[in-house]
Formats: sequence, C-alpha cells, structure tokens
Amino acid sequence: FFQLAPQRLHDQEFFTTFLSLTATEVQRISDLITELLTFAKSPAHSVQDVDVNDIIERTTILLQPEARKHHVKLAQVLAADLPFIRADGDQVKQIVINLVLNAIQATSDGGTVTVLTRRVTHHNDRFCQIEVRDTGIGIPAKMLEDVFNPFFTTKDKGTGLGLSIAHQ
Repeated sequence: FFQLAPQRLHDQEFFTTFLSLTATEVQRISDLITELLTFAKSPAHSVQDVDVNDIIERTTILLQPEARKHHVKLAQVLAADLPFIRADGDQVKQIVINLVLNAIQATSDGGTVTVLTRRVTHHNDRFCQIEVRDTGIGIPAKMLEDVFNPFFTTKDKGTGLGLSIAHQ
C-alpha cells in the first residue's frame, strides 16, 4: 500500500482502505513490540502492600470493552476478607490482564469469564489466591505442558507470550 500511494494520490477509496489497514497494522506491530519488550526485560520489582481486590476491580474495568467486543460477560467474585499482600502491583496486574485476555479469547459468544479471589491455607501458610475461570473449551491435555513456553499459542493471532510473561 505504501509503495502504491504515489501512483494513487487521487484515489479516495484507496486512501480510505490504506488508512484503515495501516492503523490496524501499526497497532498490531506496536502490541507485538510491547509484548516482546515485556518478555525480554528483567523486571525491576517494586514490592509494597497491595490490595489484590483493587487490582482485580481496576483490571476488570479496563478489560470490559474487550469482553463486550467478544460478546463475553466479565464477572468478578471477590473475597471480602482478603488481606493486603507484599507484591509488585504492576506485575500482579500484568498477570491478571494476560490471564483474563486469554480467557476472553478462548470463550465463545455468550460465555462468561470470572475472576475470583479467596484466602487459602497450604501447609499451614496463608495465601491470597486469584483464579480466572472461563466457559471456553479448554486446552487439550497434550498441549498443557507447553502453555508457558515462549511463542507457544493455540490461536491464529497472538504471540504466545502472555502466559510466558505471567509465568515469569
């Protein structure tokens, strides 16, 4: 398109199509670069007291338009008694974003993605747990061991970095 532009200066339909496709492709390339940079960089940790429920609420609001675009209901079930945790809030938010986006993309029209929080005890230690649940078809058992590998994806579009970043 870019190479054809000088020859088609007066073709309005060409430029309308050109602008639309260019904007979409530039956004796609920008998203890819952002994901690659996020995956490649060593994260600088900023550990502090974090309200997990607040992160979930803000992330849910942020991702509502994406859920609506896919005709998916985005819900949350948050434990009222959840204590603050010591963590990097930005990293927790990135993990939740990646998990919820995967769930939205894996869920059929009319389905539901639910983000839950709860207190759990494991070997006498207390934890806050975040669970992202969807009504999608799931991942085939033979692919489960690969889901955290960089660039592994079951989707036509996507980089396969979302779960790798979350795992990291």
